[in-house]
Amino acid sequence: KEILVEKEVLSFESLMTIRDCLGDSTAIQTLKKSVQFPTHERSLEYIQQYWGSETEKWPSILFDLHRQKAESEIFDAIGAVLYYLQYLKIDKEVVLHSNFDFYSPLQSQQTHLIMDGPSLMNLEIFQNNEDGSPSNTLFGLLNQCITPSGVRKIRQWIAQPLFDIISINA
Repeated sequence: KEILVEKEVLSFESLMTIRDCLGDSTAIQTLKKSVQFPTHERSLEYIQQYWGSETEKWPSILFDLHRQKAESEIFDAIGAVLYYLQYLKIDKEVVLHSNFDFYSPLQSQQTHLIMDGPSLMNLEIFQNNEDGSPSNTLFGLLNQCITPSGVRKIRQWIAQPLFDIISINA
């Protein structure tokens, strides 16, 4: 798993919260603004490199976002992904399949709750708001693990709790 973020936009604490939620196996790649994390205009140029300037020929989700005048940050993020795929030299293999879809955690068939960073911070799940330590947090209370793998597993369970009643009762 990898997450792309614009350099110097998120605080160190926010990056650590993301890492806490997703685990140490998730790589966080920081991209330079306007160079690696492109502007709206540059993002549209990236899209046009693959699908041309006729928006009707774009994948349906990109066409719909463009037609609905979606916020430029959405296209900036798409441009960052396209840039990163080019950087890894796997853009043609991935992009030309045009298998894009809108992801909504609330409409998906997932069995785990996905909590955002502000919720994790406000609920003091991993770090308290007083000194940033795990004392007096849910994680600090429940973590009685001895091994590093146990700590990672309980962190994952706390960050992504089950919300499917059948899975909870199983």
